[in-house]
Amino acid sequence: MAIQEPTSAPASAPAPAPVERASVTENGRYNFRAAAVVGFIVGVVDIFIAARFLGKLFGASSQSAFVNFIYQVSAPMVAPFTGIFGNSGSSTNTFETVSLVAIVVYAVIGWGLVVLIRIATAPRGTKPASLWPFRGEFDAVLSRFSTVVLNWGRAPATSGSSRRSGRRR
Repeated sequence: MAIQEPTSAPASAPAPAPVERASVTENGRYNFRAAAVVGFIVGVVDIFIAARFLGKLFGASSQSAFVNFIYQVSAPMVAPFTGIFGNSGSSTNTFETVSLVAIVVYAVIGWGLVVLIRIATAPRGTKPASLWPFRGEFDAVLSRFSTVVLNWGRAPATSGSSRRSGRRR
């Protein structure tokens, strides 16, 4: 008769460590979705007006269904600005400054709405970092541009090895 040895219980897997859930939203953030919706709407409006501007500039035929659609959709968006400037150009090719003014005005209105959303939805006790979201990048570009403008016409800076100096090598 064989003697059975007592079997040990199977080794159990180590207990899983507790998992911390990462928060998807960060504290101190503004309502990104509302700002994105405003940006999307302003972008669509500006695209329709830019298409109108290019169509008028290049003399696109309004007999085309697509061109007629663009003109019909963008006409109410441009109407408040009609009469600010006179149209210049021939009857087929028109430089429509009204469209350019409308693009700029709608972009500024959209920017203002995004800033208002950021201010209104920021948590209490915090303030938005900047009213203009790309201020740091703008400052860097402006600094580089001013350096280039101030040094315009001067001899380019060269390293000491390529300059002729009074010393012998």
